[in-house]
Order: sequence, then structure tokens, then C-alpha cells
Amino acid sequence: MRVVPALLRKVQTGNDRDSKRSSTTLAQSHPDRYADAGMRVWAYGLMSVFTEEEIERIASRSRALGDATRVRILSILSRGEQPVGQIADAAGTLPSTASKHLQVLFHANLVQRRRDASTVIYWIASDTLLPYLRGLAAGALPKSGARIDPTHKGGEKKSAQRRKG
Repeated sequence: MRVVPALLRKVQTGNDRDSKRSSTTLAQSHPDRYADAGMRVWAYGLMSVFTEEEIERIASRSRALGDATRVRILSILSRGEQPVGQIADAAGTLPSTASKHLQVLFHANLVQRRRDASTVIYWIASDTLLPYLRGLAAGALPKSGARIDPTHKGGEKKSAQRRKG
């Protein structure tokens, strides 16, 4: 179920003569006042690029990446699968601390693990994680040429170039 934000709902004011009229009736009786309501609903549809499940997954993974020690552990795991003890030594932490950080990364599905007798071995879950982290580590994020703007009609650069030349 998609929830429409409060901004898209009609705000009732004391100026409305009949507060029991529907917003459709009000929109028809005051077209200037409600002309952009359809555009706002349409724009909201564009903004909801992610499902609620995806939003929760993104937030969970972002929280997991929000600690420098966990990012350091991912950097260590970029060399290949390793047991907790070696990860702790390389990260400069206690094995119990490294294990807790690895648990957070595991629950965020950023790393995988397997048990080999009494040793737990971890590795990075996806080949796409390291390029993503390298992108985040870049000094400035690259600018995107894509625009998600419901009022954008395109061709603005071309028309500006035509006026100049």
C-alpha cells in the first residue's frame, strides 16, 4: 500500500464554505487553486523509485557502512576470505569486537560466512560492493546528467545553444 504524504492531501482552511465537500468538488470549483494537485501526485509517483522493502534494505546497509571499523573490515576482506582472528589482527581490534562488527555486516547481507571446525570464515557477499565503496570514497561524487523533474521538457541546452549561435 502506498501512502500519500500530507503535502499531497488537501489542507482544510476556514475559508472553505462547506468542509464536507470532496477535494474533487473543490478542485472543480477552484481550478486555479488546485491546478497543480495532479502534477504533485504524478511527481510523487516519480519519486517513489524504491519499494518499502528496498528502502529498508538500503537503510540497513547504510547503517552497517556507517562505522569506520566495519568499512575497514570490508577493505580487509577485499583481499579474500579470512577468519575472524586474522580480520581482527589486520583491523587492530579484539576478536570479539571484530566478530560483533562482522555480525552487523552479515545481517546487512554485505558479507557471508561459513564455519570450518571452530573457525568462522568471512568474505564479501557481492562483487559490486567494492566498486560502490570506491565510488563513496571518491573526493566528489560524479555529477549525473539525468534529471527527474516533472516540469523538465528537455532540449533546454539545445535551445540555449541556438540562441547563442
